[in-house]
Amino acid sequence: MNPTADELWAALEATHELPDGLATIATVEELVNRADAAQLPDLQFATRMRATRAYHQGGEPMKAFVSFSWCLAAHDRGEGLN
Repeated sequence: MNPTADELWAALEATHELPDGLATIATVEELVNRADAAQLPDLQFATRMRATRAYHQGGEPMKAFVSFSWCLAAHDRGEGLN
C-alpha cells in the first residue's frame, strides 16, 4: 500500500528527531524515493533539502552536492516549496 502525502510529510518531519548518522541518511533517502514515486514536487524538494542536511551532519558531505544541486535547479525553474 502506498503512503499518502500526509503520511510522507509526517515521516519527513519525524526525521528531525533522529540522531545524525547513517540511519538518518538511509531513512531520508527512502523518503526521497517515495516522494519521487508519488510525484509530489514540494515533497521532492523538501526531502532533498533534508537529505542535504543529513549528508552534511551525518558524515557524508560529498553526497550533499547532489541533493543541493537538485534543489538549486528546481528553485531556478521557479519550483520548490511555495
